[in-house]
Amino acid sequence: MRKDEVLAEDPNILFYDDRNLNANESGQTEHQIKWGDYKLRADGNYCPNCSSFNLEFNVDGHWD
Repeated sequence: MRKDEVLAEDPNILFYDDRNLNANESGQTEHQIKWGDYKLRADGNYCPNCSSFNLEFNVDGHWD
């Protein structure tokens, strides 16, 4: 499902490319993980468990 389709079903969903969910405002693209319409910053993301900006995303492989 594409990002715009997800938001059409539930506009309250926040994706991790939202500026409010990342502490790094530099906008550097070399630290982004992209997958179709989705993109993530690799580090400095908001962790809903501990309420800090230390959540990291890593690419482990590709699946269909």
